[in-house]
Amino acid sequence: MPAAMLVAFALAASPSTARYEFLSGGRVTGALVRSEGPDRTSRVEFAYVENGRGPKLVEVIRLDAAGGVVAHELTGSSTFGSRVDERFTRDGKRASWKTTADEGTKEVAGRAVYLPLAMTPESEAVAARAALAGKGRVALLPSGELSVERVRTLEVRGAGGPRKVSLYAVTGVGFVPDYLWLDGHGQLFASLET
Repeated sequence: MPAAMLVAFALAASPSTARYEFLSGGRVTGALVRSEGPDRTSRVEFAYVENGRGPKLVEVIRLDAAGGVVAHELTGSSTFGSRVDERFTRDGKRASWKTTADEGTKEVAGRAVYLPLAMTPESEAVAARAALAGKGRVALLPSGELSVERVRTLEVRGAGGPRKVSLYAVTGVGFVPDYLWLDGHGQLFASLET
C-alpha cells in the first residue's frame, strides 16, 4: 500500500468536533471525524477509499474520570468489506470483549487498554495516551503490552496559530512500529500508514 496519511487540517463547527482528512497519493480519499460528548464519550466516524476499497467504521469510546476506557464499540466494515462488530467494557477489575473473531473476560489490575482488531487512528491515539500516562507502557487487552516513545517535537503553524506536535513510535501492535503525531494536549494530530 502506498504511504497514506491522516492529517488534522481544521476543526469543524465546534471545539468538540475535529475533522481529519485521509490523504493517499496526494489526494483526499476519506476522513475521520471525532465528536466529543459531554459525558466523556467520543464518537468517531472513519472511512476512506483506496484502490476501490476501504474501511467504513463508527467507533464510540467512553472514558472514566481518570481517562481510562470503560466502554469501546466499533462497528461497520473493514478494508476488504468484512463486517466489524467489536465491543469492550470494563467494570472495576473485570474487562470483557466480544468481536466477530473471539470473546472473553479477564481480571485486570491497574491500567490496561483494549485495542480493537479493526483499529482506527483514534483507537491508537487513545492507547498511546494511556501508555504515556503509564511512563510509556500500558497493558493491552486481551493480551500484550504497548510501548510509546517520543521521537521528535515540532512547532507547526496554521490558521489556529502555532502549536507543538510530537511524533511517537508505537510498538507492540505489529512487527514494525506505528507512528502517530499528538498535539500538546495529547490529541491526535496525524497518523502515518506505510
